[in-house]
Amino acid sequence: MARLLMRILTRDGVLDVEFPDADERSLLGRYWNEVRLFLEGRPSDLEQFEGARVAGHRLETDPDWIEAWGESGVLDFDEIYAIR
Repeated sequence: MARLLMRILTRDGVLDVEFPDADERSLLGRYWNEVRLFLEGRPSDLEQFEGARVAGHRLETDPDWIEAWGESGVLDFDEIYAIR
């Protein structure tokens, strides 16, 4: 049976996690929007997510780390869901 997962960005990179609850899904959607804005060089507010966790994993908010992950090519904004 297929499982629906969501992708999160942590210090260790992008992780696929079990589908979080509604509040975490909402938080994660807002987070990915801010990450995209940041990487596009537009005003963003990543600080609002400092210390935030989804499925027990801390979201990455350090601009240097986010930029490094963005440059590595592992961030895909077209797909924040995964099916396994």
